Amino acid sequence: MLQLTFLGSSVPKAALAVIETPARTKTLSSVSIRSYEGELMKFIQVVEQSGDMEEARAEIEGYFESTGDETKVKKLILCADRDAPDKIVSIVEFESWDSATDNNELDATQEGAAEAQATTDVTYRNLDVHHEWTR
Repeated sequence: MLQLTFLGSSVPKAALAVIETPARTKTLSSVSIRSYEGELMKFIQVVEQSGDMEEARAEIEGYFESTGDETKVKKLILCADRDAPDKIVSIVEFESWDSATDNNELDATQEGAAEAQATTDVTYRNLDVHHEWTR
């Protein structure tokens, strides 16, 4: 059954109409496949920068301590590039683009992004999740 939902917090600040359907999940052998088409999609941001892994870990821990329950981050994975050891890649998962936008408005997020842009060669990839396979 389709349900029409209006979301009020997004960029731009206009209300959006999103048609949500129940999650479509099926099992293929031992792999679960989830499709997000037609419903609110997960959003992932991939952040790549140069730096020291331990400094990045400490900064992320400080971020979570300072934002507490305000942060909208659902999951964060901190990675090092095996082919370029000075490259750090963070994979940040949000429930949706809207929750990522809300998170971006936090003072701690703004300060961290400004510092990263001033001190390193940071790049961002903004990804909508359409399908997800898990075992």
